[in-house]
Amino acid sequence: MSEELVVILSTTEHSKAQLLKALLESSGIVAEVVDSTASHWGVDVIQAVGKVDVVVSKSDADDARALLAEIDSGALALDEDSTPPQSR
Repeated sequence: MSEELVVILSTTEHSKAQLLKALLESSGIVAEVVDSTASHWGVDVIQAVGKVDVVVSKSDADDARALLAEIDSGALALDEDSTPPQSR
């Protein structure tokens, strides 16, 4: 990403950050999970205690925030009767 980056989520929940990154990328939005406060520590320490940010290019920020709002509202949740897509 050569464009200016924008933080769309800051969290200590690393799994949430990774899931959001995957959802953004599946929607065509390039995203990264970064940690600027503890980059000199080992990865295991960062994952155990550090805060991470999910960042996207400034031009994708509005679309990324809209997707995050959809996720937070529950609009993308499966209901009890839903079945996951079948792989071919």
